[in-house]
Amino acid sequence: MVKSPPRTDTERTIPPADSYRITLFNPDPGMNRGLPVHCGLVGVGSELVVVGGYDPQTWESLNSVFVYNVVSATWRSDADIPGVRRSFFGCASDLDRTVVVAGGHDDEKNALRSAVAYDVAKDECMPVPDMAMERDECKVVFQSGKFHVIGGYQTETQGGFKRSSEAFDVATSSGTM
Repeated sequence: MVKSPPRTDTERTIPPADSYRITLFNPDPGMNRGLPVHCGLVGVGSELVVVGGYDPQTWESLNSVFVYNVVSATWRSDADIPGVRRSFFGCASDLDRTVVVAGGHDDEKNALRSAVAYDVAKDECMPVPDMAMERDECKVVFQSGKFHVIGGYQTETQGGFKRSSEAFDVATSSGTM
C-alpha cells in the first residue's frame, strides 16, 4: 500500500526525511532587495557569480559582483567591475576562475566596445583590449580556450543585430578584442 505524504494544516506536503533540498538564494546583505534585474549569472568552479544588472527597487545600473559558494552556501561581495556601469552585456566563464564581461550599453544607452576579464579567485580585474565594434546585447561563450563575443548591435542601429564575432584568449592576452 502506498501512503500519501503527510500534510500540514495548510495542506502543504511535508517532504520525507530522506529528501534533500538546496536553497540557492539566501541573499548577501548587499542584495537585500533580491538579485539584480538583468544581471549576468555564470558558474565558476563551485561558485555562482552575479555581475551587474539593475537594482530591483531603484533601477540604477550596477557594477557589483556577488559570489555564491554552493559548497558552503555562503555569499561574498567582491570588488566592483571597473569602468562604466553597463547593462545588457554578455558574460561567460571559463568554468575555472575567469569571467569575461563584454559590451552592453551605458546609462545613456550607448553601446560599448569595452570588455573586462575578472579573476574570481584573486578578486581582481584584468585589462582586455576593446572590441573592434560596439556590441549591445551581445552573447559571450567560452570554447577552445577562448572567450568568443557574438552578435550584438551598435548604438546607431538599435536592434539591428550583427552576424559577427570576436575572440580573446585570456591566458595569452591575445585576440581580436
